[in-house]
Amino acid sequence: MTINMHNKKEKYGRSLYLAERPRLLRLPKVIDLVNLSRSQIYKMISGGKFPRQIKLSERAVAWREDEILNWIKKLNPH
Repeated sequence: MTINMHNKKEKYGRSLYLAERPRLLRLPKVIDLVNLSRSQIYKMISGGKFPRQIKLSERAVAWREDEILNWIKKLNPH
């Protein structure tokens, strides 16, 4: 099923369309949030213990903010 985003924006407005998109975080922000180094993050990704990055372009990646925040909550369930 294909959703025509043009029609969806007309019907529901721009704010709904933007709210559906996940916020993406670049590596420096991820490092700040989780207090891990770049190498630690990538080692944990390789071991399946950290959320995988999303490739934005040939030389750029980002992480979904919701996945990072959920990962942090799992470490500190309080």
